[in-house]
Amino acid sequence: MCKHEVMIDRYTVCKHRQWLEYTGRKEDCDLPTCRTSPRHMHNTKNCACHAYVEDIEKTRSVHDTICPGCESIQRSAARM
Repeated sequence: MCKHEVMIDRYTVCKHRQWLEYTGRKEDCDLPTCRTSPRHMHNTKNCACHAYVEDIEKTRSVHDTICPGCESIQRSAARM
């Protein structure tokens, strides 16, 4: 399984994670049947191979608040 590193922000109050961006760092699984591996055996665009990818989360920031999505929901509920 290939591993791709992604940066996240964590919010401790609501326990949500917000994905920010892929860092570009990858670990290759070296499987010829994995579509994301450089060793992939097919060159066709419509290949039936699966992409065996696991996202490895690296925390950029930890916030002692709620995430922007939960904050928006709270504001909407307060208006009602």
